[in-house]
Amino acid sequence: HATLTTITIEKCKSSIAEEEEMVRVKSLEWLHAILIKGGENLIPFTADVLAAILPCISHNKEAVRRHSSRVNEAMRTIITRTKKEIDYAGIIHILGVELVKYSVPTRIACLHWLYMLLNKDFAKVMDSLDAIFALLLKALSDPSDEVVSLDLEVLALISASDDNFNKFMKNLVKLFSTDSKLLSKAGLVIRQLSVLLDPEKMFRRL
Repeated sequence: HATLTTITIEKCKSSIAEEEEMVRVKSLEWLHAILIKGGENLIPFTADVLAAILPCISHNKEAVRRHSSRVNEAMRTIITRTKKEIDYAGIIHILGVELVKYSVPTRIACLHWLYMLLNKDFAKVMDSLDAIFALLLKALSDPSDEVVSLDLEVLALISASDDNFNKFMKNLVKLFSTDSKLLSKAGLVIRQLSVLLDPEKMFRRL
């Protein structure tokens, strides 16, 4: 599957302008079929697949969005179920890149991936998460309430340990005092965190 997968991924990322939609859709159909057939054998390609399809989830053509979402779900299902070794660092790097580059559907997809990965293997994911922690904090100021809500769920998972909890609270207090966009969402943030975290512990720290 390696050669065909590599070629298909490249086609998903770059295509001729006049044929862009047709080429991308056909490439995404092929990639979905490869994932369904190849399953866990495609795990080494996870970061490359995400780099190709996450931008497509926010494409201006509905067919491209639909097919890229199918590929995304297939890839995520494989990773969720596997017992094999996963390159968490490579995946998280791509999620960090895409989290700040594209529109709301792509950011939502990235946050769903991060939430799943943290639930799958918290310790291994945390080894690589420092690289994008600042991006997760920045996402709290996102114009989309859905992005903010998902981001808070991810940050709440990260804050399971006392050290991470204290780090998050310290940064949150600082952001409230410096980021007017976040301050405008303070009600949403505090309300949701009160559900996701120990409210008494949280308010003592704030």
